[in-house]
Amino acid sequence: MRARHRSALLTGVLTAVALLGGGLTAQPATASTQTAPTAPTRLRAQIEPGALDLTWSAPKGIATSAITSYSVRSRVHGATAWSAARTAVRSPLRMAPLANGTTLDVQVRAETATASGAWSETVSAAPGSAPGAVAGIRVVRHSARDTDVSWSRPADTGGRAVNGYDVRFRRAASGAWHRTKRMSARSVGLAGAVAQVQVRAVNSRGTGAWSAITAPSAALSSVAAPAAFTATGVRGGVVARWKAAPGAAGYLVRWHRAGADHWSSMRVSGTRTTVSALRAGARYRVAVATLTSAGIGRFSAGRSVVPGRVPASAPRSLSAVSGDRSLAVRWSKPATGAVKTYEVRYRLAGASTWHRAVRTRNRSAVVRGLRNGRAVSVVVRVVAPRSGAWSAAAETIPAPRAAAPTGVTLRLDPGASRLVATWMPPAGTVQGYDVRYRAASATAWSTVRRSGAAGRAELAGLPGGTSYRVQVGARTAAGTGAWSSAVTAYLPVLTLPLVNIATTGDAPIVNTDDYVASTVSIASNAGTPFVGSAQVKGHGNSTWPLPKKPYKIKLDAKASLLGMPANKHWVLLANYKDRSHLRNDVALFLGGRTGLAWTPDSRFVEVVLNGRYEGLYQLTEQVRIDDDRVAIDSLSSKDTSSTKITGGYLLERDGNRDLATEVGFDTATTGQPITMKDPETPTAAQLAYIRDYVDDFEAALYSDHRGDPDTGYAKYIDVDSFVDWYIVEELVENADAFFSSAYFYKPRGGKLTMGPLWDFDLSTMDAGITKGKAEQWYVKNLPWWSEFVKDPAFEQRVRDRWRVLKPEFDGVWSRISAQRTATATAAAQDEQVWGYATHDANVNRMIGVLRTREAWLDTQWSASTR
Repeated sequence: MRARHRSALLTGVLTAVALLGGGLTAQPATASTQTAPTAPTRLRAQIEPGALDLTWSAPKGIATSAITSYSVRSRVHGATAWSAARTAVRSPLRMAPLANGTTLDVQVRAETATASGAWSETVSAAPGSAPGAVAGIRVVRHSARDTDVSWSRPADTGGRAVNGYDVRFRRAASGAWHRTKRMSARSVGLAGAVAQVQVRAVNSRGTGAWSAITAPSAALSSVAAPAAFTATGVRGGVVARWKAAPGAAGYLVRWHRAGADHWSSMRVSGTRTTVSALRAGARYRVAVATLTSAGIGRFSAGRSVVPGRVPASAPRSLSAVSGDRSLAVRWSKPATGAVKTYEVRYRLAGASTWHRAVRTRNRSAVVRGLRNGRAVSVVVRVVAPRSGAWSAAAETIPAPRAAAPTGVTLRLDPGASRLVATWMPPAGTVQGYDVRYRAASATAWSTVRRSGAAGRAELAGLPGGTSYRVQVGARTAAGTGAWSSAVTAYLPVLTLPLVNIATTGDAPIVNTDDYVASTVSIASNAGTPFVGSAQVKGHGNSTWPLPKKPYKIKLDAKASLLGMPANKHWVLLANYKDRSHLRNDVALFLGGRTGLAWTPDSRFVEVVLNGRYEGLYQLTEQVRIDDDRVAIDSLSSKDTSSTKITGGYLLERDGNRDLATEVGFDTATTGQPITMKDPETPTAAQLAYIRDYVDDFEAALYSDHRGDPDTGYAKYIDVDSFVDWYIVEELVENADAFFSSAYFYKPRGGKLTMGPLWDFDLSTMDAGITKGKAEQWYVKNLPWWSEFVKDPAFEQRVRDRWRVLKPEFDGVWSRISAQRTATATAAAQDEQVWGYATHDANVNRMIGVLRTREAWLDTQWSASTR
């Protein structure tokens, strides 16, 4: 029985016992303790004529069956007192009858058998309808072509303001209706024959009914039309004249364009007026009437007239651009006047005669046949349909345009705060250069003008965090010549230390074998700046062919970089395959918490190479024998004695080994490819010694007595270092574990020691390389390690060590958070430069895999030996 069913049964039992007098005091919950309903939601008021249709949704958190009814109350908007509530069984509810135009506030609440709910939010609305019919319509015919219509506002506006009127009329009693444009005034003059008229009002709720059909009546005014009325067309208008009428309070002049259905009008006080802004060449009809205290008198007979054409004003914005023995002229249309044809004229400097160059219907022209080097003035005007005003003159000097500059480059300045463009000049005399630029994602160019013949320009003050495109044009007397091909560079916003590498003569770094002489500078807000000479080459096996290159730096003199111990040898990791940029940092952080003798230190930096922003890098100590790194005695070619030959070896299990350039050997039992990292060129005796030693170790590991402390693998290796290396590599599930970059070394008189850790850009299942789950063994299944775990003592040492290291590893989460924040801006810029957009997803994936893997390994390593 489910818990809630048992609870219901117990409640029933207690109720029964109480009724039988069983002495129990506990009582079940009853309806009397039911809480009041919450407010109904989604209250809406649909506007109707004389009514509001209300709808709402039931309150949440209560069964619909528990609601017995709803109460609805209202008040006039702005009042404080509510009316008595109406009762509704359910939604919807019509509130009627109501006064149109009166805004009401409305609320609703739910009722149950025992409680009233909360009132809903207030909704305000006003009933309304389309307006009623207009009143007082009056249609007066002044002449066969002149009818006035007027009317009064409708008595019923529908509770809304009337915002217009529609007028329609028939030319004949049985003809089609014609509608004028919507009127705001309550009168209109109709042009042409009119037999019947109707008017209707319009408001925001719709259109009212048409008025009754009204036929025109003859004008009743006894005031005669003004005498001697004339109308004369002028440029852009009509001049109307008439004689003064006795007792006139003014005059009403009206006009309409041929084919229009209604008149326009204006009141004047004198006997002459000009009707302006009429269309030249169009035919208009004009009439006039006398205004008296009794109203409008009779209109004069209409006069048909055509306004004259207005001469065009001067063309605007005339410009002239030099060409080879020519000028390219452009202008804008005149502000006023008709245009059909333009005329362009020119005059040589020092001369008084203007020469007609060309006539055109376009707003551009080319003036040819000029002499290079002599200034020329040009003007333009409209010559058809009527001659217009001349433009202001534009002056320039014909000259051939310059070719595009060549060899254009765009790079960052040493501080990576501005862009520097350089170029080679074109042939000929150059007065200066124009440099234009735009963000790579923009379309509009900005231009910087440079005087003189210098082939260099700095673009300062540009917003960082974007790529810019730049072009250069040479300027001569003819103006700016052809633009160069565009060049692109990324301008960063620096948030990390800047490593700037400038190779001698901008020489390219082309491979991992040949060093290139360089100057390396490092700027950091938190440390001492560094500038020094160095040799730089490519770094890595599988990573060097990738688009974003890693680099090896060898300083001419030892130096401490960004607080790390002084050394000549450094590596710039590109982390191109690791889109989180944090996997190497995380693994090295974990390694630093183990007992491994040395784990490389590193700093995140931003790199500029020969003026080009390369993005986010990791400046790292290189793995090599040195006092502050792999701290063992080095081995020279002279060290062949039985004592010295026993140590000084730095080895790498390297699946990418190149036997053409590297010295090494394959182990006898399993054929593991081993590369000699130091010494790089051992003597035959040294190579034989370390090969035999590793073979002896491998033979013991794969023997039946592998776990014997005197004859097994422990005779040859420092077991603790192998345990710690194994735990870190297994925890991060490194795809390169014991394939490449698996370092181990042998000190003089000592055993093989595993480490240091290196190369984790393919860890935590990055890029699908491991193609597995976070909850599985990886390193445990590899050569050597699959044999180690067959020894129960080795397995127990791993479990014991895990219990010690796991609390030490807890700091990795705050490390990831801090490094993620510190590298956020640089990582976003790296995405832009190298064309990917998965940084955040990769960080989250790495965190998820690492947490899952830690939890799974804890279940595997927390128990005693199985």
